[in-house]
Amino acid sequence: MDQTEKKEVLRSKEKEFQTAKNALHTLGKEKEEAFNQMRTHSSELKSLNQQLDSLKGERDELSKKVRDAKKERSALNQKVKESSTILKSARENAPSSYSSDSGRRSSRYDKKEKSPAQMQKEIDNLEVKLETEAMAFSKEKEIKKTIKILKTEMKKKSAVQETYALAKTAGKEFHSVRKAAEVSHKQVQEFAEASQEKHQAMQEVLIKIKKQRKLRDPKGKEYATKKDTWTKQKKICDELAEQIKVLKEELGMQSQKEIKIQAKEKIKEVEAKLKRGDKLTTEDFLAMQGSK
Repeated sequence: MDQTEKKEVLRSKEKEFQTAKNALHTLGKEKEEAFNQMRTHSSELKSLNQQLDSLKGERDELSKKVRDAKKERSALNQKVKESSTILKSARENAPSSYSSDSGRRSSRYDKKEKSPAQMQKEIDNLEVKLETEAMAFSKEKEIKKTIKILKTEMKKKSAVQETYALAKTAGKEFHSVRKAAEVSHKQVQEFAEASQEKHQAMQEVLIKIKKQRKLRDPKGKEYATKKDTWTKQKKICDELAEQIKVLKEELGMQSQKEIKIQAKEKIKEVEAKLKRGDKLTTEDFLAMQGSK
């Protein structure tokens, strides 16, 4: 191939290179646009996944509270049953004068019947009387009989009062435990509702994640395709650039870059001559003019 043919080929390659370079530029813009779109969806997905993890942690914590509250409620319900049994037994053992509504003795007993303390005081007085007073045998016998009757009645009254006390305590315990069980049940419901709300929010986020994946995945494939096309086009440009370089070398042509480098080196040589006071050649003057 002679010089003329090489120059013709060079011009053709330079045109081809410029066309390929323009195409590479366009492909590069398309590649970056696809990448940015993919990154936008990926960023949204990352945010949604973080939100999902946060909701899952909150839901799991609430679910644990539900389990714990149910255990506590179960234990309290068992106590309610036990307390109810004790209360029922206490009421059954209490005298008919016991009021199940108030847990107190009837007003008749309060007003007319003697209390164990009053009976004990009467017994003490009678015993002192026996020890300190002179009396007929029949009178002494009568007082002793009265003391015996009072002691028997006092024992019965004490037993009745104890039964009343047990019934009253059982009633208070029952109401206290039942109230605690009701509070615990309400807590279970509140935790369960909150847990369900978190679970529902998770489902909504999962729907958004699936939607974002459907948007991101095609963009990911599009980006991969455009990147592959851009890489191939760049390879074509590099090959054309190498061919042009070889043709120029064969034609003895220098690239603009090489020309600039040589011009700078020539200027340095001329400046060195000026410093030394050497005589400048016509070529030196032309180099100085070309730098201006």
